[in-house]
Amino acid sequence: MNEPDENLCGAEPTPSPAANRPLSEPKTKRSRRTIVLAPDTIDLLHAIKGSRQLKQYEYGDSWHNTGCVFTRPTGLPVVPQEVTKEFTRFVREHDLPHLTFHGLRHAFATLGLIAGIPAKIVSEALGHSTIGITLDLYSHVLPSMEQEHMLTIDNLLKREV
Repeated sequence: MNEPDENLCGAEPTPSPAANRPLSEPKTKRSRRTIVLAPDTIDLLHAIKGSRQLKQYEYGDSWHNTGCVFTRPTGLPVVPQEVTKEFTRFVREHDLPHLTFHGLRHAFATLGLIAGIPAKIVSEALGHSTIGITLDLYSHVLPSMEQEHMLTIDNLLKREV
């Protein structure tokens, strides 16, 4: 994730010594998109940016300005395997149900669909090239949604809504 005020669209991939490979280009054109964030998330990102600016000052010339939002203390990109490891530790430490870091993406989609967010909106947020991909992947939540849909229509016809 790069900062929105940095020109991500025009940025060249920067080398990542941490992973010993360059940061890769997005998988598809739709991967590069604007997403809406909750105000609390925006506040948190501002706090992270402020903290990072302090680290940058502290590290001076040894700071690596990669443009990444989430970095190691020296500004180098985080190592994906370390994020996964830390997330797993966090889940266990807080006695949460088993969930992988990537599973957050699936939870986001499933909860959105269950909450009645239109599948098209969920699909766009996930960066799927078609709504069909989203519907195929998350069809397991559709039966309960179908029941809710029928009850809502039934109530509308009875003028109870």
